[in-house]
Amino acid sequence: MVVEQGRAMSLQPGSTRDTPRKKRTEAEGAAVGHLKTKTAVSEVGEQLPARPRVISVATAAMSASAVVLLMVWIFWPEQVVSNGGQVFFIVLWTFLAYVTFRGAGWVRFAIVAIFVVALSGLANAASSLESMASLKTWEVICRALQIGALVLLCLPQARRWFAAVAASDK
Repeated sequence: MVVEQGRAMSLQPGSTRDTPRKKRTEAEGAAVGHLKTKTAVSEVGEQLPARPRVISVATAAMSASAVVLLMVWIFWPEQVVSNGGQVFFIVLWTFLAYVTFRGAGWVRFAIVAIFVVALSGLANAASSLESMASLKTWEVICRALQIGALVLLCLPQARRWFAAVAASDK
């Protein structure tokens, strides 16, 4: 940072001369949610806030869920009821992890929809307790990872980051 005639100057990424640092307007600060993280520059030169750790952890949880599903399908195929369903959920959780990492905020609603469908199936079972008792350990692990990812994606810093990414896409 260089001080010139009483005002702060900073080097812009990729520039060779000093330029005044742009002061964030109140509206821009509200849109970003006053994130106190480093910023990254997108392909079009806009500054995006850095990906919060909760997004990375949620993405890792969804990816781990897909890996567990894949490992069960490969090593214990007798535990899989439907190969097509297993492949679908492996691809689904991998895709949701990828788009979450890229900044798609709609993933939270997709995960809620998946759990609403799962709960409706549980509610329509002949015996809900028997259905829950028949869950295998790997299914419980996957559900825990998925619910944990949903909780992380609903935290305030994740919501602010999704809003900032959405605002930069406009």
